[in-house]
Amino acid sequence: MDGISEKVKKDMIRLPSIINDRSFITDISKVKEGSAQERIIEYHNAIKQQMNSLNGDLDTVLQRHEQDFLNAFKYQMYNLYTQIKDLKKAANNTGANLKHNEELHKLQKSLEWFRKEAIKLGDTVEEYKKEIDILKEKNKELETDCKFYKSKLKIAKKKIKLAKIEQDPKSSIEQVLITTVETNNIPPSPAKYNPSSKSGELIAELLKKHKRNEIGLFKEIEEIMERQAKHYAETSKHYQRIINNERKKIQNLSVIQSSAFLEKSELENLFLDCVEEVKKEIGHRRAKSLRLQKFPLKTRSSPKEKAEVFSPSDKRKIMELLISNEQVLIMLYEKLFPFRASQYGNPQKLEQDISIDASAQEFEEIMKLFPPSIAS
Repeated sequence: MDGISEKVKKDMIRLPSIINDRSFITDISKVKEGSAQERIIEYHNAIKQQMNSLNGDLDTVLQRHEQDFLNAFKYQMYNLYTQIKDLKKAANNTGANLKHNEELHKLQKSLEWFRKEAIKLGDTVEEYKKEIDILKEKNKELETDCKFYKSKLKIAKKKIKLAKIEQDPKSSIEQVLITTVETNNIPPSPAKYNPSSKSGELIAELLKKHKRNEIGLFKEIEEIMERQAKHYAETSKHYQRIINNERKKIQNLSVIQSSAFLEKSELENLFLDCVEEVKKEIGHRRAKSLRLQKFPLKTRSSPKEKAEVFSPSDKRKIMELLISNEQVLIMLYEKLFPFRASQYGNPQKLEQDISIDASAQEFEEIMKLFPPSIAS
């Protein structure tokens, strides 16, 4: 508007004015020379022309200033647009950098955690290897014991056979046959002996060698030998069954001992459950801290909580959860006060006693099969 007023003033200065072109004293002489009416008409026409051209001049001036204003406005808006665009790019870059830094921080923490876990796993693997070596040595000892017991069983079988032969009075018949080879006083019987088993065939061979023909005697010998063969077969099957049971027990013990290292104990599961609960609390705390970072509250000033993996308070919380468990308290009570704990009864001990009694009964059954002279 100031520029428009200045332009109007300049245009007004261009108009022929009475004050600027002539003075009052000089006009007196000029009025006399020309008629005043003509001058008035001349001035009137000049004023009309100026008034007619004034609107056009004002329009041109306004158009010029409007164009200048539009150009300046466009320039300013373009500058603002470029500045806003640069700010958006900077904001996006800062957000991406912040996310990248957070991800790097998380990855570093997870890497440290995995390193610690790898060290722990390496230590546990070494311990398991040592225990496996110990179990292998024990297994070798058990195998040697099994071989020793097998040899003992074979010797016991032989002793049982010899003892039963000595105790059986009818077994002396074979010795009579052997010692009385030269005696031929018994008259031969007209009937023939037909063997019905392997022992009978053996007796027939003896008959051919020693020229005997006592049918009743041979049948009785065959029956005795059949009974002895059946008895020895049953005893051998019984001992074979016992050996198989012992082998199965050894295999079960080796499987239980090997699975004990692979299966997690109750305390390990309890400890892992406590760690999982504390991890959930850490996740809630981390989400809360991220929410406060994105939308900070200006009204109140809250202290920043550290969203670490495991802070000292978290570790303390894990120990509190573990110690407050009932099973852990019972185990500690049994370890600290074993005499009092034994008064209330221990189911594991009862199971061990039952297994010991069962093994003792089996041993007694085995010992009953031996003769009293060998068992003593």
